[in-house]
Amino acid sequence: MGPLKICRQNAIAVSAEAGAKRWRSLEYGGPEWQKVYFRLRNSVEGYNGYAKNPLAEGIESAGSRRIRGIAAQTILLAMSPSPRSYSRRPRSPAPRCGFGDAGRA
Repeated sequence: MGPLKICRQNAIAVSAEAGAKRWRSLEYGGPEWQKVYFRLRNSVEGYNGYAKNPLAEGIESAGSRRIRGIAAQTILLAMSPSPRSYSRRPRSPAPRCGFGDAGRA
């Protein structure tokens, strides 16, 4: 019987649908990928620094959370940064709806 057909082939053909699953817009490790990756990485690390800062979120200080148990601590930590992250988000101006807007007839 011998080795399987896939083992005897020098090349294979992959359909466009199967190849699209693994497609990347940027070449891994390339200069453009590094630019995008490190920019995103810096924003994540910046937020982590904010979350660990004792004057901001202070998630490293277990003494500020007066509950016991790892499950309760985990749930509390998962919920605690949410209101802060919303308050740190840049504000956008309110949309103009046309009712009472100055300069409109």
